[in-house]
Amino acid sequence: MRHHSIYFVRTILFWLILYFLVRLAFLGYNYGAAADTTGAKLWLAFFYGFRLDLSLTSYVAVLSALIIGCMFFAKPVQLRRVLLWFNMVWLVPVLTISIVDIELYHNWNQHLDGSALLMLKNPEGVTQSLSLFKMVTIVLLWLGSIYAGYRILRDWVFGSRIKSYKLKMLPVWIFVAGVMFIPARGGVGRAPINTGVAFFSDKLFANHTAVNATWNFAYSLKRLKQTTRAYRFMAEPEAKVLFDSLMHESGVFPKILNTPKPNVVVILLESFSAQAIEMLGGTKGVTPNLTQLKSESIVFSNIMAASDRSGKGMVAVFAGYPVQPSFSIIQYPQKTASLSFLPMELKKAGYNDLMFMYGGDINFNNFNSFVHLAGYDKIISQGDFPSRTYGVKWGSHDEYTLDSMVVEMKHSKQPFCKGIFTLSSHEPFDVPGPRFFDDKYLNSVHYTDACLGRFFKKVKAEGLWDNTLFVLVADHGVPGPLNATNDKTERFHIPIIFTGGALAVKDTVVTKFGTQTDVARTVLCQLGLETQGFRFSKNLLDTASQSFAFYDFPDGFGLVTPHMFQVYDNDLNKFIRFDGAATKTDSLLGKAYLQSMYEDYRLR
Repeated sequence: MRHHSIYFVRTILFWLILYFLVRLAFLGYNYGAAADTTGAKLWLAFFYGFRLDLSLTSYVAVLSALIIGCMFFAKPVQLRRVLLWFNMVWLVPVLTISIVDIELYHNWNQHLDGSALLMLKNPEGVTQSLSLFKMVTIVLLWLGSIYAGYRILRDWVFGSRIKSYKLKMLPVWIFVAGVMFIPARGGVGRAPINTGVAFFSDKLFANHTAVNATWNFAYSLKRLKQTTRAYRFMAEPEAKVLFDSLMHESGVFPKILNTPKPNVVVILLESFSAQAIEMLGGTKGVTPNLTQLKSESIVFSNIMAASDRSGKGMVAVFAGYPVQPSFSIIQYPQKTASLSFLPMELKKAGYNDLMFMYGGDINFNNFNSFVHLAGYDKIISQGDFPSRTYGVKWGSHDEYTLDSMVVEMKHSKQPFCKGIFTLSSHEPFDVPGPRFFDDKYLNSVHYTDACLGRFFKKVKAEGLWDNTLFVLVADHGVPGPLNATNDKTERFHIPIIFTGGALAVKDTVVTKFGTQTDVARTVLCQLGLETQGFRFSKNLLDTASQSFAFYDFPDGFGLVTPHMFQVYDNDLNKFIRFDGAATKTDSLLGKAYLQSMYEDYRLR
């Protein structure tokens, strides 16, 4: 090979091999953290981490192709020199991040992220944890690695002499650069690549081994601005007192189950707003199957979505954890791993066959990492369904996923735990079959409601109804037909419905205000399981739990009680709505909740 492509191919190989060696070094140095992880899973980490390695390598390949293409008048020796120093400029930060990350993980059991830049304000706190010998060793290793990388780049990657080429090759290299953007982005799908694609196991160290440290650091820098805003409205002791008053419970609540250990199936409903549900005051006729189900259910009628996006709603439901106004903890798998999870508590209690199903791309918005960390052992997603079942954008329609859920339940050992996330009621609201409503959103909800009706008929026919608790809950609300804004409860009003043959209490409406964060504690209390890790979740059936709902949006929050509704804008630093009681304590409750939430996130 005597032309420019030899440089291009060798560049790609160099970076892929380097990331492989870095991962190997990470595994070897931190192997003590792998006590509960099998060797097979550790080797699988190399396979699952390849997408992040390839993504980062592709960015180098894009720029290398452009350099080759644009230097069509340069002599071969000039091109070699430019490519060499371009790769060195990339190599130094990669090796720096990788070496620091390996040592950091050894001490903190977490990868280096953008928050480490905040430590530069107090470097003594970092250096004091390292001995002089270790600091010298790290510096020498860093210098030696840079020198070795330089020699390999100089003598092997760009060591061969090549012939110059003609201007007509410029479009070819521009085309190659464009093609390389595909693996850099992670593919041609709707969602770009994120750290979550490397998560494949319920063993955290295996997932951390798969994560490319440099990719993770760069990704965290992109979101650093979102996480550095401090929500501090009062002294911490005052915030704690007010927060604790909101979360106070008696531990006394009615038992609603007729069996101590029912199957638990959580159905997360995409964009199901109360505006579309007749029994919650919504448009008549949109959800006839949910209406029919009411006589066999407990309906929580005053539930607000914790926030405004699917990734936030998923955290609220399965982890009982609220999210920051501008981002969700789901975007940071290292912090997500510190949460408690409803499925994981069920697994600890002896539940079998934990499975999560989503007809869309499970890598979207770090869903993949989250559901693995939550304790689900089996993940079924878009690639497991035939393409003929797909909609225009998001994936397999609800009728197909819900049918598959019946099959999964039928072949599972009881008691089992399942989760499913619908998607057909997501914009652009394209659903199969005839159109029943002019409003596309209402029509999509009507379709999913029909799918749910068929699902429950099959569940009953298969004998799966009697010993199962189904929890139906929306991921978030929508502006909907009312075009509701963030200062209107209609924007966030959603359903929570408990149903199934495992219920001893039926045809009941609970009017206490709450959010999806309250699902975890409410269910776990009924099962007599541990709830200590769910600090932001309350038991909706507890006789003394407070009737309130806290929700947030970029960049503000709302607090709803039976007698008060307040909405605060963090950018304006003032309430944009305050209805009902207006005492000083009332004005501080929402602020205390947000401050406590921020402080909890910061310390994770």
